[in-house]
Amino acid sequence: MSFNHSKLNKNSFSRLALSNSKQPATIVQSDSLANAFARVFGPVDHQFIADGLIHRLDDPTGRPGNQACWYAYYPQPGSFAVFGSWRYGQNYYIDLRKPDFKNVKPFRKLLIEQSKKQHADTAARNELAALAAQSIWAFAKPAPEDNAYLVKKHLPAFDLRTLNNELLIPLYQGDQLVNLQRILPSGAKRFLKNGKVKGCYYRFGDINDAPQIMLCEGWATGATLHKWYGMPVFCAMSAMNLKAVAEAICARYPGIELIICPDDDRKTTGNPGMYYAQQAQQAMGCSMFIPKWPEDAPLDLTDFSDLYLWLLQHGGIE
Repeated sequence: MSFNHSKLNKNSFSRLALSNSKQPATIVQSDSLANAFARVFGPVDHQFIADGLIHRLDDPTGRPGNQACWYAYYPQPGSFAVFGSWRYGQNYYIDLRKPDFKNVKPFRKLLIEQSKKQHADTAARNELAALAAQSIWAFAKPAPEDNAYLVKKHLPAFDLRTLNNELLIPLYQGDQLVNLQRILPSGAKRFLKNGKVKGCYYRFGDINDAPQIMLCEGWATGATLHKWYGMPVFCAMSAMNLKAVAEAICARYPGIELIICPDDDRKTTGNPGMYYAQQAQQAMGCSMFIPKWPEDAPLDLTDFSDLYLWLLQHGGIE
């Protein structure tokens, strides 16, 4: 998505450089942070909290749960805030009284200090979540082959486990289990609270002597690719995590050929699956394997798992 500045009053803009950002910030005049955010990214159902902390929220143009936007709202001194998008590298500054450059310096200092503090706090919470993930995983039982989600996806259980009717997918950082993705009976997916995701993955197959590694988003997509091609497959669990996992793979297995197998979010504005896959591809200089959609395939198919299931139903899997 490219942001169209013509949607806003051009007279309300001026440039402001932030020392902790590669992108300049734009000052926006508005009577509330919610309205300023809506003018830039679109309306969002979120209660903005004036506590001086950095909060994440969805980009309203993307999938629910994308958490691509952020804000920090400082009630004292004065009343000012910053918000932006990690996806598109945009940053905006708002003074709820009036644009005032006197607020730039204290804002910059507060944001940098808060970022450092939250980074330390996040690391501690990640460690506790990893311990919880390891305990839950040890207590869980092997997933049955008749699990509703696995049956729906026409996939074996591999090494997945279940607990309280939830299918558990382990996420690893290196060889350490650090998080779990829980697939609820409804099909909803949840990570453990405070569990680390960036750079973490689920892996299919043995890497020894493998000439190539596939990298995709979700577990079902990875299971389908591994089942069909027999290659090692890493699952990043989200499009935004593809680049971090690609970096981790290439660092751990130098010289191996990496193939990114993205989701093709054709119906979503900006096609985030392809957008983040292309970022990872450009950063790592690897190749990309994209689903080839039959002419009569519906647009709501987005990944290799969807394609596989559609071909099964239409007799074209060969």
